[in-house]
Amino acid sequence: LQGRAPLSLYLLLTLVGVVLQAPSRPREGRWGGRAPMFSLVALFLLWSCMSVAFSEYRDESLQPFMKICSLVIVFFVIVVMTNSTRRLLTLVAALLLATAISGAISALGYLGGSALVGEASRVRLTGASSTDPTTTANVMTVGTLLGAFLFCRLSSMRHTTMAAAVLGACGIVLSYSRTGMMFLVAGFGWLAFLLRKSRYAAAGMMFAAVVGVAVVPLLPSTVWERFSNLANPSEDWTLGRRWGYH
Repeated sequence: LQGRAPLSLYLLLTLVGVVLQAPSRPREGRWGGRAPMFSLVALFLLWSCMSVAFSEYRDESLQPFMKICSLVIVFFVIVVMTNSTRRLLTLVAALLLATAISGAISALGYLGGSALVGEASRVRLTGASSTDPTTTANVMTVGTLLGAFLFCRLSSMRHTTMAAAVLGACGIVLSYSRTGMMFLVAGFGWLAFLLRKSRYAAAGMMFAAVVGVAVVPLLPSTVWERFSNLANPSEDWTLGRRWGYH
């Protein structure tokens, strides 16, 4: 879809359906139950309101604030509608497939020399996304790390999770987003910590080390150029901001 109006209309209709069907759902889970995520999202939304209220550029901050509000609505709809194991698996499968498809499109675009779908900023590929490379990489990080984690925990979706982990990592690297790649490395480190008690932990660590060493020579030169100032932050003022993200 070229415009966002159809997606906004679809979200609105879904939200209306959730509200109208609320009386037919059990009272304790009518609005998503007592998930701790609701408290965190409420605090985040309150903090955003304070940020807008005390901003020196209040008019300019209203547009990103409305984007945050729209994401909160999407979050609410997802939590309320994902009330069964089947729906949860469907949602996870859709996220993993989207990550794998987008990463595959980036890989094919890199091999072909131009973007197949969406737009490319210089040589930075955005997969199947119409947004900027950094945002694309950050979003794909979620599906990539989720695929890597479930690959070790969910045998029924082994092929899908592996495709999301491998192709998603390729898509993040080919976006040449320093933030995305830094999050990816940190995320894989966190997953290694979570899976440290698995009986496959030692073999997984050795396999990851071998693959990491083998992949280093295959990385495009642009990746090294993007990180050339990492040891000298004074040459790139955005590096401090990226460390702040972490």
